[in-house]
Amino acid sequence: MIHTCRFLRLVAPATAVLFLSNPAQGEPAALAASSSTTPLAILRNVDDEPDALAVSPDGSLLLSASGRELLVWDLKSNRPLRSLKLPNQLRDYSTCAFSPDGSTIAAASNDGMIGFWQSSTGALLKTLTSEDWMYDCAFSADLGTAVCGYQSGKVTFRNLQTGAVLWSRKNDNIKVCSFSSRASRALTVGEMSATLWDTSSGKELRSYSNVSCRLHRTAALSPDGRLIATAKHDDTSSWSIVSSTILLIDAASGKPIHTLKGHRNGLRSFEFSPDGSVLASCSMDNHLKLWNLSKGTLIRTYQGHDHDVSRATFFPDGSKVVSASKDLSLKIWDARRDMLSPEERASIMATQARLAEVDRRQGYIEPVLTIPPTDSKFGIDDCSFSPDGKTLMALSDFAPITIRDSRSGKVRFTYKDFPSDASPLSCAFAPDGKRALCTGRDGSVKIWNISSGKTLLKIPAHSSYVMDAAFSPDGTRIVSASWDKTAAIWNATTGKKIARLKGFSDDLERCVFIPGKDAVVISSKDNTARMFNASDGTPMVTFHHNGEPTYLAASPDGRSLFTACRFEPVQSIWNLETGKRTRRLGPPSWIHDPLRSLGSMIGVKGPSHHYVHCVAYSPDGRWIATGTLHHDIRILDAATGSLRLTVRTRAGHSESIDAISFSPDCKRLLTGSGDGSLKIWDFQQILATIPPGSRLPDQ
Repeated sequence: MIHTCRFLRLVAPATAVLFLSNPAQGEPAALAASSSTTPLAILRNVDDEPDALAVSPDGSLLLSASGRELLVWDLKSNRPLRSLKLPNQLRDYSTCAFSPDGSTIAAASNDGMIGFWQSSTGALLKTLTSEDWMYDCAFSADLGTAVCGYQSGKVTFRNLQTGAVLWSRKNDNIKVCSFSSRASRALTVGEMSATLWDTSSGKELRSYSNVSCRLHRTAALSPDGRLIATAKHDDTSSWSIVSSTILLIDAASGKPIHTLKGHRNGLRSFEFSPDGSVLASCSMDNHLKLWNLSKGTLIRTYQGHDHDVSRATFFPDGSKVVSASKDLSLKIWDARRDMLSPEERASIMATQARLAEVDRRQGYIEPVLTIPPTDSKFGIDDCSFSPDGKTLMALSDFAPITIRDSRSGKVRFTYKDFPSDASPLSCAFAPDGKRALCTGRDGSVKIWNISSGKTLLKIPAHSSYVMDAAFSPDGTRIVSASWDKTAAIWNATTGKKIARLKGFSDDLERCVFIPGKDAVVISSKDNTARMFNASDGTPMVTFHHNGEPTYLAASPDGRSLFTACRFEPVQSIWNLETGKRTRRLGPPSWIHDPLRSLGSMIGVKGPSHHYVHCVAYSPDGRWIATGTLHHDIRILDAATGSLRLTVRTRAGHSESIDAISFSPDCKRLLTGSGDGSLKIWDFQQILATIPPGSRLPDQ
């Protein structure tokens, strides 16, 4: 995604960044665990979380690499000075750095390009290119050399002055590179193991089976090359579980030295202090922590971000540390003092209040309630409001189904009547609000009492996974859709089969009753959605797609159907009377189809905000809300299909939004995400940010 206007939006409002004060540095505090919630400064990013950070040697400039934009910040005013660009850049930046004298800036992009700029003017000095996609790159301290890991499985050591490759080795699945130029050592880390290299000769010094990077940048080499910090994984851990435990390893022997525990959620990245005595750990629990490496003890926890802390970097003298977050902000923290003076704190709080007001005027919307992830560490697969809006239900893998108070988020009831290794796949309230259903991996559909958690009825519905089920509007029937390539209609009281729905050539994904009609619609991996008579199973209409119409929703008046394909950035609105598509949303086919073919060849995907992962019609039928792979909430005009708003937020979800639901009174919106959290939004506030009469393009 190319952010063509972000720099203008950052510079224009004078209060879009926070400048507080420049307090004199105190003496290093005793290394006792403490907590800080007040940063020295907040720098506002806009559209993307920073993937790399660097501070100039004199502490006057900060680099932040966010997506394909590299910003240079003046740390006296905490305002962006300029945006640096690489020509014909196709992928995001992975790393950035200053030269020892601060005169030169270097940055590497995942498409294999390395650029050099003059830091005082932003002039591009030169570029180096590679013939392959580059997963990561690490520069030496003098910007003279770099170690690079490529998609092809190569590790190369390169002279950055001449561009010459000094040596190249085969080392599969490289995800992260870390460099210790002091010791002429480099660490390359893959999904299952890591390798330590002698950079002068290209000799492999040691491999590590206990060092890996599965989902994030969870490995780093200390400046002196003696220590490795990594996330501690065991052989049985699911790849979808991100470890919250840090393992410090002696690089020479490969033996663990310390195990550091304290984070409450998965780790994102590590950064050593310039002298190698302190480790900064960034986590999905929204916290940054500093650790004393000689003792293996916690020094300090920094709290204040609204989302994952993704990256951190120290000032060259170690006095401050900068954190970057998915809440689209950078924060500068005092690394030596636990407490700020009352005057400093008052200044900070006043400026934060001004920033909140700027956000409000610029259309940022924050959730009114956030329910953090459960201990299961899995994402939310399904969620919905109850018919009276007083409670909500949520389903996550390998965890009980929870019924929560929709105002406080507190758990009222749970449903646990399923094997621990076979959790449900979907859930839904009955129209009476007293019952609920869930579908299972064992082919069953269960109906249960939400007050007692007692199973009322178990229907052995299918011979394979039941991916979805729904109550009829009057609550007397259930429709189920399965990976056995059939759907069925059931009596919700007796469990008796009313009709079996056939004709599909592949697994089924979703199902829905059509309001006001005695009909159901089923979606399938065979690129169709089909409507059937709900009384006898007679086929009625087939809706043909170019991809798998995984997600669907019916309008409250029963006239329209919205479908979205999991692997296509295209959505459709269909007329349920004629079976014809009335709106095609997303990029036009003459643009999308060639780009999809080209992207599959070179490994580049289209903008992920086009990929819808859930959809809901508002109860009044005026709006369609969708959640996307890029964790966006998008609001569409239901009558025209026009995109009216993409919600701007700093405290939104950090991963794909996979479930969405309106409250019955249309005043609130519930979202569930792959990050494991549930959020409730004020939908009236969302609508208030739409400019009157505005129409945004469908793309």
